[in-house]
Amino acid sequence: MRSLFCVSLAVGALAIPLSAAAGVEGTISTEVLHVSAEPNYSLGTAPADIRYIGFKATVENIGGNVANAVLYTSKLSVANQSELATFHAVEGATCTNATTTDATTVPPTTIISVDCSFGQMRPGQKREFVVVFKSPVKNASAPATNKVTYKALTLFSEGTGGPKSKPQNSKAEDTAEATLKAATGASAASVVPGGANGFTLFTVPNDVFSTKVTLPLQANAVPASIVETPLAASQDCNNFLTCYQSTITIPGSFNPFLTIVLRQDSTNIKNGTQIGSVQIWYDYVDANGNAASHPVGACANATTPRGDGLPCIAKAVHYKNSSVTGWTADLDDDFEWTLINTLNGSYRLP
Repeated sequence: MRSLFCVSLAVGALAIPLSAAAGVEGTISTEVLHVSAEPNYSLGTAPADIRYIGFKATVENIGGNVANAVLYTSKLSVANQSELATFHAVEGATCTNATTTDATTVPPTTIISVDCSFGQMRPGQKREFVVVFKSPVKNASAPATNKVTYKALTLFSEGTGGPKSKPQNSKAEDTAEATLKAATGASAASVVPGGANGFTLFTVPNDVFSTKVTLPLQANAVPASIVETPLAASQDCNNFLTCYQSTITIPGSFNPFLTIVLRQDSTNIKNGTQIGSVQIWYDYVDANGNAASHPVGACANATTPRGDGLPCIAKAVHYKNSSVTGWTADLDDDFEWTLINTLNGSYRLP
């Protein structure tokens, strides 16, 4: 595993890149955006290994007339047919989904469609929802990146047609595209599906350092990412041969708490360093908008976060030999910290 110096946890709204200009025709607008711009391939089929792709859709009546028989229809396609995402859920709407094959292409193209019927939409009415797909497992023989394209089209009827009239040629459409990347020891990204209790995102463990973050139950789909980068040479690195920063970005608040596990491999720990001598610092922005730092102490209770918004160490383990609970040959002589927190901030281990 690579070495850790600082773990940065920034919990807030993730900047989401805009897709192509949203389609507008008549009274309806349609917009789709990435929930996570560059999600990872899944690492396998086990629940803990699955990564997700998400697109937020907004259908709004921006005109002065009633829109009838509003039908949102969308299709997801991929650049490589051996790496096909699969439908997971729609959050915020009741929809149907189907998988079809276009035999006119060579090779035949598999397309996932998601359709949502909204009936009548009055002026100013808006429907917002998220369509979530399971990311495919990386095909070793496939190109380095895989484009996932999500196209949305809203059909509706204007005029005197009733709420159950057939959709006519009035339409609004939009497209969003995401590039899947392989998870590495330096980064990981996924959508956290709503209702995912105990969802865990982790960088692929390597021989120096790895980061794992576990979320409590989330009501709505949110993007989550971990990015590990080497610490600047000018910054202190007292306990490790090489120091790193790990930045975790997840919007929203966490109840009961967010769990962060940091694992430092023995090969990067300076000789003579004791786990108890490593002081973790918490850098954050206080209620007045000022930068602040605070040393992180042990939790009074390993399952109860502090009440003042500061983090605490629920557990610190030195896997010095096989007599330590949880020891494995891979963990031999490693340091591992488990921290819990309800707010955002940065963690430094100088």
